[in-house]
Amino acid sequence: MNPASTAVIRATTILAGVFALATSVHAESLYFQDFTDSSASANYVLSSKISTWNAYISSKAFDTKFANAYQTNTNNDAFGGAAFGPQQANLFTQGSSAAGQVGGYILQQTTTAEGASGRPVFASVYEGSSLGINIGSYSSLNFSWQQNANNTGITSRLMLKVNGVWYVSNTALAVAVGDRVSLDTATHTKNLAFSAQASDWSLLTLTSSTNNNIYNPDNGSLTIGATATDNLTGTIDGIGIYGAFPTYNAATGTSAATRIDQIGISGISTIPEPSSIAFLFGLSALIFSAGRRRVS
Repeated sequence: MNPASTAVIRATTILAGVFALATSVHAESLYFQDFTDSSASANYVLSSKISTWNAYISSKAFDTKFANAYQTNTNNDAFGGAAFGPQQANLFTQGSSAAGQVGGYILQQTTTAEGASGRPVFASVYEGSSLGINIGSYSSLNFSWQQNANNTGITSRLMLKVNGVWYVSNTALAVAVGDRVSLDTATHTKNLAFSAQASDWSLLTLTSSTNNNIYNPDNGSLTIGATATDNLTGTIDGIGIYGAFPTYNAATGTSAATRIDQIGISGISTIPEPSSIAFLFGLSALIFSAGRRRVS
């Protein structure tokens, strides 16, 4: 084999290794929200302070934007019976901090008012412009958030809006008991690695209620449907946390609450950045040129 051919082979081998490294280890943060607000007051409707986020309560998807203060609405998950007592979904700010608390967080809770059979549900969701995360552009995606609760029995699921359709993970994560001071510690970190498999997701109907009347037949829907039939592909347009609470105990007035913070998305890109591509081409030319000089 002549020296020129050897130089070309050597350059190709080196470039292949460098290219594989550049495309396989490039991890990046794609989205992050920590719900920090410097307001002095304790709590607000979520969307009034962080306009890209909103919250919905009960299977009728009452929109918390209806209220001028933090939202309290009743829940008619128990058809044919009494409605749940108040449920709340709001933003607690830095102004509500206890000693040691850092920043704000989303609070989802049921109160100790009248109750009925059924299980309260909530959805806190990103409703800004499209996240624009192309699933096919990443070899892996990971979703993380901080969450703890005042009570046992609360579970959370990841919500994703893909190509305009809402899905909810079939994996339900148990939420550990903690307080607002410990919320942002490693003990209360939730991680869910993305899977595109249809069997890992269910369709989710999220249609906002247009009124506060729990008995109005035109109110909305927050309902988990059938398992997805097609793998998830395309663009992630939205993200959210779906919370399911223990069945309300009318006899004892048992209530429940959970806190959510630091929602993030990270991924490993399958496509090198333009600067990496330029570097690779430059390196290729340099190696090839050095090989030719040796031959001549």
